[in-house]
Amino acid sequence: MVSSHKPIDDSSTLIERTGIPRKVLSRLLGSTKIGVGFRVLDVGCGRGDLAAYLASLGILCTGVDESPTSVIEARRAVPTSDFSCGSITDPIAGPRGGFDLVLVREMSLFQKSLLSTVTLSASVKLFARVRPGGCLAFLARIDNATASAVGHQLSCYERHVGALPGAVEMIELPDSVILGRAVRARSAGQTGSGYAIAVVRLPLQPMSQDDWTHAADYAARAAGAPCCQWAARGAGSVSYRSNAA
Repeated sequence: MVSSHKPIDDSSTLIERTGIPRKVLSRLLGSTKIGVGFRVLDVGCGRGDLAAYLASLGILCTGVDESPTSVIEARRAVPTSDFSCGSITDPIAGPRGGFDLVLVREMSLFQKSLLSTVTLSASVKLFARVRPGGCLAFLARIDNATASAVGHQLSCYERHVGALPGAVEMIELPDSVILGRAVRARSAGQTGSGYAIAVVRLPLQPMSQDDWTHAADYAARAAGAPCCQWAARGAGSVSYRSNAA
């Protein structure tokens, strides 16, 4: 007799565990053109829930997270993937030639201004780990229709990735349950609640060391004041350099 129950780790279950809506994951994979055999660095991997889903699609995932407990759980949950505990500035083992996608989700460094010298320099370092033609992407919750400080605004990520070399794509996916409110907010010059995906793709032509040095210098010059009120509140006593300085 054939059981009617689905395997516990079917696609729907794995997607649900990520906490990311299916439409958001589909758009992320489509925009970054990631598929079977591709290599992803998940920055802010948590317990490895997204890595488990990517592995089910035949995507090779390496994860890094600041929480030792989360990394231990991730290693248990996805033994076929590599996970390490540390910051984004620590050495991370990766494939020769670089990752096809470096995905940034939740790391404390990016919970300050996205237009600071520190955050822009960190993104340049991560971007340098991407193979020619590959992507650096940010996936984050946004909620600009309320006073709730749950994250940066879409424009913050747009200005951040705009300081990096490559072709930029910005995607906003409003929460479907408040789509009407999101449309009204847009008409009032605001952005509603949902997800932001910011993608910057490297050119196919490999960049030289001089190119990366120039990119780092440009990013440093682009650094300015806190990118939004939320970042300004979370920055504490950190000071930022003005573009006019």
